[in-house]
Order: sequence, then C-alpha cells, then structure tokens
Amino acid sequence: MEKSYEDRNWANDFLYFFKNLWIAGVSMVVGAAMAVILIANLSPVYRVSATYYLNKSELNSAFFTINEFEFYNLLLLDIEQLIGSRSFFNEVKAVPGVEINIDDLTMEEYLENLYMEINTDSTFFKVGYDSSNTEFAMSISKRIESILSREAAKIVRISTVENVDSSYLSQEPVAPNKVMLILLGAILGAFIGMSVILVKFLVNGELKTYIEAEIITGKKVLSYSKYNMKKRNIMHLLNTMNNEDYHKVWQNVLNDTEQNRQRFCTVLTCDETGKNEAFALTLAHYMGKTFEKTLFIPVNPSEPFSSILTYSYGHENRLIKALLQNEPLSKLIRNVSYSFDILIGTDNRIGFNSETVEKFDTLLDEIEKTYDLVIVSISTEERLLSSLAKKGPVILAASNNSSRSKVRYIVSNFEEQDVRFLGIAFQE
Repeated sequence: MEKSYEDRNWANDFLYFFKNLWIAGVSMVVGAAMAVILIANLSPVYRVSATYYLNKSELNSAFFTINEFEFYNLLLLDIEQLIGSRSFFNEVKAVPGVEINIDDLTMEEYLENLYMEINTDSTFFKVGYDSSNTEFAMSISKRIESILSREAAKIVRISTVENVDSSYLSQEPVAPNKVMLILLGAILGAFIGMSVILVKFLVNGELKTYIEAEIITGKKVLSYSKYNMKKRNIMHLLNTMNNEDYHKVWQNVLNDTEQNRQRFCTVLTCDETGKNEAFALTLAHYMGKTFEKTLFIPVNPSEPFSSILTYSYGHENRLIKALLQNEPLSKLIRNVSYSFDILIGTDNRIGFNSETVEKFDTLLDEIEKTYDLVIVSISTEERLLSSLAKKGPVILAASNNSSRSKVRYIVSNFEEQDVRFLGIAFQE
C-alpha cells in the first residue's frame, strides 16, 4: 500500500504548492471572469429614497419630562418597526391616485427591497425602495412619503415626521456592486484552486518534487532538466542540459568508470514520458566530448522517445536485428553527432528472458571492445539491471510523473543487488 505521508518534508511540500500556484491563479482569473459575465447579465438596481426629519419643537413641548436623546432613539426604532409592519404595507398598497399598479407586490418582496437609513445620533433618516424598475421604485417611495407622517402620528399622537427631500432616483445603480462581485469571484476562484492543489497533493502517488526523490532514495540530484518532448527534435534534446548539471553528472560518471575501470553506465528510467531517455541521450552527448568513442543504446524506449527516434531516423529497431538476427554491428550503429553513436531501438518491444539476456551480454562484450563508454537506458527490466550493474554504475532517471512506490521498489532492488547508485537525474 502507498505510504502517502512517509516522506513528508516541509521544503518539498512548500515547493510543490509553490509550483502549483498557477492553478490557483487560473482559478482566480476564471472566477473574476465569471463574475464579470454575471454582472453583464444582471439588471442594474436603482434606489428611490426620501429624507425625513423628526420635529423637535413639537416633541419637546409634549414630552418635557423624558430625556430627549433617549426618546429620539426610541421613536426612530418605533418608526423603523412601523415601516416594516404589515399594516403599513397594506396602507402603502391602498394609497389612491397612483398610476403604477402594485397589487402583485408581496410583503416578502416589499421587505426585501425596502431601504431605511436610520442613525440614532441624528433626527434625520431616509426611507426608500430598491428596484430594477425605476418607475416602480418611485411609486413605492412616493406612497411611503404620502402616508409616513400620518402613520407615525398614531404612535405619538402628534405630527412629528416632516418630509425634507422628496423621493429622488439615485444617479448610479446601488446594485450589483461590481467591484465586490469581481473580488468575491476572484476569492472564490482562488479558494477552489487551492482546494484542487490540496486534493492533488493528498491523492497523487507521483513524485512531487526533486526533494522528495532525494528523500526516498537517499541520494542527491545530479541533474535537473526540462525537456520539451513535443519538439521531436534530437538536437533540441542534446542542448537542453545546462552546464552546471552536465558537470555534476560528467564528474560522477568519469570518476566511477576510471576508478573501477569499466566502460558502461546505465540510466534506469522510472516512467513512460520519454524525458528519462532524453536525459540518457543528452548524457551520451556530453560524455562523448570526453571519451573518443561513445555509444548510446535505448532498450525498449517509451512511446514518446520512440516517436522522436522514428522522426529522426525512421521506423526501425536495429537492436532487435543485432540480438535476434545476428546482423553485424557495423551495419546497425548510426552516428548522431561528432560526439556519440546510437544503436536504435524504436517501437518493437524485446521480451527479455534468459536467452535474450545472454545474447545481450554477448552483444555488450562485443561493443566494449570498440567503445570507450556505453550509455544504456532501460526501464525496470530486473534481469537486465542485474547484468548491467556488474558492468558499471547506475543513474536513476525520474520525473514528476514517476510513482513514489515504484521509486522505493527500485531503490530497494539497488540495495539487494549491490548496485553502484550514483544519484538521480530529475526531469520536469
């Protein structure tokens, strides 16, 4: 079973989230764009309101024994309750002589769109109505204006509410709030994006970053490259690895082969993206600058890398001809550049059993007599790995698409077979 949290490391997790922030960014832009579309399809809501005033002189003369400030506050609250009451609503609907018919207006709609601005520190207050239909809003506001003083008088038994400003229409829509909607859309989009990143983080069984590869294997990353497999161009791949990464790999391979007097280096690929074989190809190119004769053998390459080889050299598998048809190597090996040769293998898969592995060993012995260094890329062919590990060091090529459990399994095999494991080549 996959141990999802066995290799947790804050630097690895932070780097993973940082690299995937583009998801949150895209979601934020999409959320803001959806908000803009929503705004474009919403009808603007306008407000019609009137300003009112509590007549202090009449109140003071009638209620001289009550604290004036407290009484104003209570009266404003009473007026607010009055305007929102069903009896007041019925009076609004019953106002005669108004052209706009509001018979279909319900109490719920009335309360939902009613606007009141009451400040207990002042005797001024506003009452109005919001609607996308400005004539309808004006009708409601004027109806309130015509009956508010009369209805308020029933509370204190005197006329205390005076109209200061008659009902007027707001010049700008009060809704929707475009800035707020776009901001909320962006925030919601960012939240969804972060949720996607989190879910991806929790359920993804692949390597998240090169740091995780180092934690699992216990080895350092020797090279970190980005290969564009869509270009299908051998020369593009050869010039991808930067000088610093090239020097690390070159130094490790050179030191090991010289120390152990061996001529083989194996690149073990962990996934089917083609990027791992691209690294092996690049390694052969750079090592060929040091060694006089270098050969690259891709064994059962992935489909993306096979298509690149086919695009450059045609559809053929010369490795099969060498192994199964006993054709001479001199006719099968191609020169890629001034630095190295290649024994091409494209789509035809070789099933390795005891007989084929023995033939492959014989082929390698023959190649060893001719070449100073041989780079072999293989997938998880355990029989081949066991044979190649005796001939030279191994580099593990992994990427963001490599399974963590598979990498663990490979490393455990390295330990069992006493493989000289140089380090990791990580591709993105």
